[in-house]
Amino acid sequence: MSVYDLKTQKTLLAVSVCLAFSAQAETSKNKVERANQLPEVVVYAEQNAGLSSSQKVTAKDIKSSPNSNGNISDFLKTNSHVRFERSDENSFQRGEIKPADISINGAEANQTSYFVDNVNINNDLGFDSAIFDGAMQTLPMASHAQAYFFDANLLSSVTVYDSDISASLGGFAGGAVVAKTKQYDGTDGVQLRYRTSHSNWAKFHLEEKDRERFKQASPNGSSADFQPKYSKDFFSLSAQHSLGENIGMVAGFSRRTSDIQQRRLVLGKDDKLSSDNRRHKRRSDNALLNFNWLANEDNRFELSLRYSNYVETKFFAENVDSNVQDYHQAYGATLAWIRSLKSGVLTNTLAYDQFADKRKSASNYLKQILAFDENYDPINYERGGMGDSALTQRNVHFSSEFAMDPLTWGRTEHSISLGGIWQFTHYRFQRDQNAKSEIFMQDSMESPLSSNSVSKGTVKTDYHNIALYVEDLIKLGGVNGKFVRDYV
Repeated sequence: MSVYDLKTQKTLLAVSVCLAFSAQAETSKNKVERANQLPEVVVYAEQNAGLSSSQKVTAKDIKSSPNSNGNISDFLKTNSHVRFERSDENSFQRGEIKPADISINGAEANQTSYFVDNVNINNDLGFDSAIFDGAMQTLPMASHAQAYFFDANLLSSVTVYDSDISASLGGFAGGAVVAKTKQYDGTDGVQLRYRTSHSNWAKFHLEEKDRERFKQASPNGSSADFQPKYSKDFFSLSAQHSLGENIGMVAGFSRRTSDIQQRRLVLGKDDKLSSDNRRHKRRSDNALLNFNWLANEDNRFELSLRYSNYVETKFFAENVDSNVQDYHQAYGATLAWIRSLKSGVLTNTLAYDQFADKRKSASNYLKQILAFDENYDPINYERGGMGDSALTQRNVHFSSEFAMDPLTWGRTEHSISLGGIWQFTHYRFQRDQNAKSEIFMQDSMESPLSSNSVSKGTVKTDYHNIALYVEDLIKLGGVNGKFVRDYV
């Protein structure tokens, strides 16, 4: 059991207590790594990392470092180039489990490039995207630039590149976050982890101006801005096993859940409004299945299957009877062939990913009522919802990179990488039903003051992206330099 004091500029002090249990079983006879196993290769000019400003978090660091929710962003807080956007690190919202939006070197959060197993996993259809427009209740609102909400326990490393980034990680104005999922390392074993935290174990010190709002905990729209009562449970299971002389497998699953108490409007007898405590819920599921095959000393194949599903069950501040569920889902596969040549390493990567942001509503008819209390103060409430909708993105990716061994020409040493990237991306926005909203005065329910409708339908678009690059890291004595040529 551990206690951490968290202080903010608003003189908020929060103490969270986490109980962590870890169990690991290993088969000792399989602990010896295969002598002829190729080392793990991470492409994109890895040997040119000397000129890039980067920070790498290893599996050992992930295991030993304290963190709040086990997301990738939790391990980037020590990097001075990383800034956490909006109120993602606000101590009023300790019940959230969604990854924080991060900015690198002051760029917009959606200009951070995310990679998993050498494949870009940026979700382009975020809530701040200008591609789609509409009201809050007609679009999914659990979106994020990071398509997969991976549990860090399923990763072998996370690297942040904040400046002088390799051309192979290009396409974004900010930095890059590169994650590698766990691969078989020659050891058979099982790891089971469980962690929990609860607001009852925390002590909050609030400014007087925030005390009443924090205690009341009413949603702001559908956002739970104040979370005085919450409970979180994290569970993860991972296993790795040899399937033959040169074949290994890693499988993993994690589930993280959170219940957050919020105040909700309730419509009683004779249409009397009151309020009661209800729950917002969060759930994040992740799974992976990786296979490694060392065909011979020069050829290694990696097959990675991945899945992520995040869901928020919530209600709007003025809604009395209908919940909504916002989903942020992703699944995909990567096949990589790493070929060791006499003059360097050739890596070919083929991948497919599908990302989906969905909203499921209990109704496709929204009725808004304008009323007044006994003091003639306005009291507005609504019933129903605006129906279901979905934003979908599909990526097909192929990349090839040849990273040459260092060459010495005179007084200079050159590390040259050249490669190409092709990606096809398809977008779709879909509504399966028409939705309608109407506004009424409580004393005149026969005819609406105004109405609005949203039609069902589908919008599609796609594009191809092709990039070629050559990169040369030059060392002259103790001085480094870089030459990059891009062809787009």
